[in-house]
Amino acid sequence: MAEPRDTLKVIAIPRLMFAALVIFGVWYAARQRNRPGFGTVIVDGTPFVIDGCKKVPVAGPDSIGADVRASGRNVLRLVRDEQGVQLWIYSKGSGVAIPVDKRDCSQWDVNFFSETADLNPVGGDATFTCATGGGKIDGTVFFEHCRP
Repeated sequence: MAEPRDTLKVIAIPRLMFAALVIFGVWYAARQRNRPGFGTVIVDGTPFVIDGCKKVPVAGPDSIGADVRASGRNVLRLVRDEQGVQLWIYSKGSGVAIPVDKRDCSQWDVNFFSETADLNPVGGDATFTCATGGGKIDGTVFFEHCRP
């Protein structure tokens, strides 16, 4: 006959393991949902790891835009509007935007997507290598489900 303590171990240990697995699954799903942007932007040799994005208001039909940021700071803004695709790099902490002209880039591949007719949610990817403002900017980023 099994002791009550052994029976408790047989029942409690699998339940604790199952609870730990459920908690991990919920945590992991929330982490993936709240990670709408990733990649790296290198400005004059200084890398910024992308950890999020924010949808930006853009006027006009079929217009879409996103700020892709690292550690809460705006790193780059991507916009598609009637003038085409535009990109700006924000100087570290200054709020001043440096426009990046497609003609200054040896590589320029910027794509946007949306899941509905009203362009929500915004998402896309960008790969670029540019010389602008006396410096060099390289980046590969992916962003999706950016919120306003």
